[in-house]
Amino acid sequence: MNLPYASKMDPTLLCVVLLLTGVVCADVQQSYCPPSASGMGSCKQWDNIVNSLPLVKQLVKLGQNLDGILVMPGDPLYENATKIIMNLRFVDRKPAIIVGCNSTRDVQAAVLFAREFGIRLSIVSSGHDFIGRNTVNNSLQINVYWMKNITVNKTDPESDTGASVTVGVGNSWGRVYEELDRHGFMAVGGSSPTVSMGGYTLGGGHSPICRSFGLAVDNVIRFTMVTAKGEIATVTKDGTSTVDLDGKVTKTTNGDLFWALRGGGGSTFGVLTEIKFKIHRPKYQFTQLLINYNFRQNGVTIAREFFTFYNKFVKTLSRQWGGYLIVSSPIYPNTIPGVKETPGSIFLSLLHYGNYADGYKNVKPLLDFHPEWRTYISVVNHTSFWNYEKTIKDTHYIRVYIFNTFLQDNSFTDQFTNTMVDNMVNNANQSGPALFGCTFAHIGGKVSDFPVESASVSAAFRSGLVSLSCAVASPAKIYDSYLINKAIPFANELHKIGKGVYFNEPDEYLDNWKDEYWGDHYARLLKIKNQWDPDNTFRCLHCVGSDQPLPTRPPPPQPSRPPVDPALVG
Repeated sequence: MNLPYASKMDPTLLCVVLLLTGVVCADVQQSYCPPSASGMGSCKQWDNIVNSLPLVKQLVKLGQNLDGILVMPGDPLYENATKIIMNLRFVDRKPAIIVGCNSTRDVQAAVLFAREFGIRLSIVSSGHDFIGRNTVNNSLQINVYWMKNITVNKTDPESDTGASVTVGVGNSWGRVYEELDRHGFMAVGGSSPTVSMGGYTLGGGHSPICRSFGLAVDNVIRFTMVTAKGEIATVTKDGTSTVDLDGKVTKTTNGDLFWALRGGGGSTFGVLTEIKFKIHRPKYQFTQLLINYNFRQNGVTIAREFFTFYNKFVKTLSRQWGGYLIVSSPIYPNTIPGVKETPGSIFLSLLHYGNYADGYKNVKPLLDFHPEWRTYISVVNHTSFWNYEKTIKDTHYIRVYIFNTFLQDNSFTDQFTNTMVDNMVNNANQSGPALFGCTFAHIGGKVSDFPVESASVSAAFRSGLVSLSCAVASPAKIYDSYLINKAIPFANELHKIGKGVYFNEPDEYLDNWKDEYWGDHYARLLKIKNQWDPDNTFRCLHCVGSDQPLPTRPPPPQPSRPPVDPALVG
């Protein structure tokens, strides 16, 4: 697909792009020829403009040669292309150039173009990013949303399960689950069916079934990516094979890059284009247990007693059970003028995979816990993982501040109970309420079976029982600072109780981020980063190497003054 108005691009629009990327374009404005009925292509100055501005000439060439699309400010597609960002706190950021990639070749061209002209890169797929890593003002944004190939291999000797799926990183997990279900398989992926697999996997990737099958990174067989040099790299546990621009193939037997990509975070080592996962043929059907309590009921805050129970129950939960506990703040009566009482909620959505009799016995204490307090209970049988996943409803486009910690076996104490209840109650019941929602993603089980050094995710991720992410939603930009200031003390208390932070669901304001994300793995990750991206071409907030000084680059090529047609001057 060619660039819209490829050879007839409005020079004013080009000027915007040039100014954003640091190239002076006064001469373009001076020689601008207003579009006429015959079109911009008839302007005498057009060829002079294009030929005298290296960036413009290469930008037009980039657009004409893409399999995907090139979108810039002023293009009718631009506003929709920038609204893919799910956290509305960052949706106002405006890339200078968006390359909608439809092939690895497109990604390669975008990376090389950005490097040549010293333009900051950003990378986006489904937009599920909480702290704005995937969009940067004035950047060249690589959008891999359209890379949606799916290939199922039912007899793959490279997979220890005997089968695999190879997917373009623009796929949503829901799309992949549905295709695998047609073949009788399932994969370890995100609970949200609209999440794409690139950033999700690079951050580690917990799942409703990770307690039975490990994290997403534990199920990766191969990555395909574009490096900072524009090489196409095939990355496996046995080494990395790269193909440079001249077609030269270089192979190594070093598995460091494969290790780094499995937990080292997105937008860091290169641009993923494809991932090959091992897949699983289910031996059992799935059973979903749904239970809801009010946080506060009949004038009593029952959440405190629930957490006292949960602190013991979660340690006994078998690996056959995965899923979530979701808790939301209550608003007490007559505490906030004009605001109605809200009971808050304690909602369990647990998913069982295994022998039903064993599963029932394991959750019997939960079923016996104050049944008179329950406002809802349901048991739903699902014939497949996709049958479960397609019932999940995503929350899209919210303005939110999030924070996270991994709760360890020793985290579930009275201190934890009091921290949760007091913060959720006190922050909600005041003038200018801060209403929190917290999601407990159950990890542990098979996740903890893999050696700590098997992948770059932190030791705290491996040893944790719960990945706890809490969030405060903001109704509008003017409230952001106030609500974030309410969230930070809550977050700091949880960090003292838990250990480590999930890279994919992190605090935006996190002082000790290297240790929180990766612990002792950071030094090795930084060494690999400097080997594969010594110029820090790929960088983002709190990513490996992001605090390193950027190398000194020569300024972008500047235009020589084009000849000016006297007829266009005064």
